[in-house]
Amino acid sequence: MDNASEARSTAGGTWLALITADTEAHVVALEPATGRVVARIRTIAGPRSVESLRATWAVVAHTALGRLSLIHAPTLRVRRVVGGLREPRYTAMRADDDVAFVTDSAAQRVVAVEIPSGSLASSVAVPGPARHVSLSPDGDVLWTALGSKAERIAVVDVSAGAPRLVRTT
Repeated sequence: MDNASEARSTAGGTWLALITADTEAHVVALEPATGRVVARIRTIAGPRSVESLRATWAVVAHTALGRLSLIHAPTLRVRRVVGGLREPRYTAMRADDDVAFVTDSAAQRVVAVEIPSGSLASSVAVPGPARHVSLSPDGDVLWTALGSKAERIAVVDVSAGAPRLVRTT
């Protein structure tokens, strides 16, 4: 199992942890307090990272396939598989809207994805392979490591929804 996020199940409003099982093509939903597996959500091959939004949606990146799976958290079902990416790595989401920001490492860009439609709304090129990502507390600034060593960081303004490169540090 590779990466984890949290979502809320409709069964009693219990918080669940979502963990990718990348070699087994599924996401495990478990109760953090007990470790009990609630569900194994079947996905396409190679789920590498998962991030959830307001206990409603989770975005799973399938790096090798260039796809995203959108999981509807209350039902623990994949609702949509999104293409159009080369090598999606990691996702960051703001709490106040339905936009996910996904790093597309091979394409050297950050992509805004509208949830739940799965449309690729906009993107911005960054000067290197976009990898790990984080958002400021107010959700207006996104930072992404450029490459696996993170020797450079791209600072991206996402306050208007569409990502815009501000600088590289």
